Amino acid sequence: MKPFFGVFVIFVAFFGAVRCQSFDDQLMFEQFYGSAFDPQMQIYDVRSFQNIINHPHFKMNAPTVIFHFDEFETNRDQHIAEIITSYLYMEEYNMILVDYQDVNIISDSAAYDLAQSVSRGLEGFLRIFNPQLVHFLGNGVGANVMSHTAEILRSNGITVSRLTGLNPSRISHHATFVDSIHTEESNFNPNFVGQVSFFINGGTHPQPRCTGIVSCSRDFGKRVWAESVRSEIPNFPALPCSSWIDFMNGECNQNEPIGNAGIFAHSSLRGSYFLQTNTREPWSRLTAFPGT
Repeated sequence: MKPFFGVFVIFVAFFGAVRCQSFDDQLMFEQFYGSAFDPQMQIYDVRSFQNIINHPHFKMNAPTVIFHFDEFETNRDQHIAEIITSYLYMEEYNMILVDYQDVNIISDSAAYDLAQSVSRGLEGFLRIFNPQLVHFLGNGVGANVMSHTAEILRSNGITVSRLTGLNPSRISHHATFVDSIHTEESNFNPNFVGQVSFFINGGTHPQPRCTGIVSCSRDFGKRVWAESVRSEIPNFPALPCSSWIDFMNGECNQNEPIGNAGIFAHSSLRGSYFLQTNTREPWSRLTAFPGT
C-alpha cells in the first residue's frame, strides 16, 4: 500500500503584475476529478475554497495533493497534465493543481507574497480537513511558494503531512516529511534540499532522451514523479550514497536502508540517495543497484 500523501490537485491561478500586495483576488484553486481520460474541473477562490468539502467528488478521507508548478508553466504543458491524469488514473486521490494566466507573475522574488495568499485560502479548509492527509507538491519556483505556505501555516498551528520539491529553487522543512527530487543542477542549492534528497541519474543534465535543452532534464523530474504515481508498487529504488561517481562504481551497494524516489518515499529516510533509470520509458529499472 502506498504511503498516502494525498492528492486533490489545487491549481492556483494569479493575474496581474507582481506588486507588494495581497494576491487574494487574483488567486484560484482548481479541483480536478473524474476520469483520467475526461478530467473535470471545479474552481474556487480564496474565500470559497473550504467549500470544496461539499463537492460530491471530494473524498473526505482521501490523501489530498496541492500542486504548484514552476514559472513559465501552465496546466496545458504536457508533463503537468501527465501528473494530473496520473493521479486521476489511480482514483484513490483527491487531486488539485496550481495554474496561472500570466506566468510572468511567478518568480522566486514573489514567492512569499504568493504564499501569503495561498495560505489564507487553505487555512479555513485545513481547519476542517485533516492536514495529515495533505501533500504539498511543488515544481521549481512552485516548491518555493509551497515551502513558504507550509511555513506560514505551521506558524498558525497547521502542519501538513508532506512537502515535495521537484528541482526546487527553495525548500524548507515545515512539513512532517520533506523530500526533494533533482534531475537538473541549475536550480540546485545544497542549503535547500529535503530531509531526504533523490538525485536521479546523478541529478544533472542531460537526463535520458535529453540533449542540448536543459529544460528537458528539468522536466524529467515530473516524468519520474508521474510514473511513480501510476505504479502499484515502489518502482524507483535508490541507495544512500555521497556521490554519483561512488554510486556508479558500486561503492554504495552495501549501504542501507534502500529508499524509493517518488510517491513511495518513506518518511523515515534522511540524507542523499542516488538512482539510475532506464534510457526510455518505463523509466523505472526496479533495482537500486547501478547497471550498464
